[in-house]
Amino acid sequence: MKIISLASLKKSLILILVFIIAYFFFIFISNKFSPQDVELKAETILIGNQPVSIPSGNFLIKDQTEFNNIWKKILGEDSSPPTMDFSSKIAVAVISEQKSTSGFSLVVDKVFLKDNFVEVNISEISPGQNCFLTQSIAQSFHVFSLPKFEKEYKLNIISKIQNCF
Repeated sequence: MKIISLASLKKSLILILVFIIAYFFFIFISNKFSPQDVELKAETILIGNQPVSIPSGNFLIKDQTEFNNIWKKILGEDSSPPTMDFSSKIAVAVISEQKSTSGFSLVVDKVFLKDNFVEVNISEISPGQNCFLTQSIAQSFHVFSLPKFEKEYKLNIISKIQNCF
């Protein structure tokens, strides 16, 4: 029977501990700087706050006909939608619920291309203290384009309050 010295056992345990720490450090660094989170540039096409004839929601628009329909529901039948190149871009329309006062808006914060989906982060800004508001039924909307993607998308709406004065 071979006897293991205490010094040899300490060295083995230290070596195992160093390997474990190195492994977790490598995993942390590879996840932190992984290319899976690429920021995409959102280009605003239309943004505003007015009565619209479309239910609230978010719409992923993949062709010109669908874009024209949503555009006309937002701005009216007499409006002329711009032409978009849907071979390289898609459009997203986010429309809030009706509000009884002015002062609300929707703003695209960041868009990230992840491994399995595209994440869209939007701020829904509400009026805070000391804001002068008009009484009117309106909906906030934001229509923007993104580079074309074939993945699912996830929309995160973050509520923020903007105080006046």
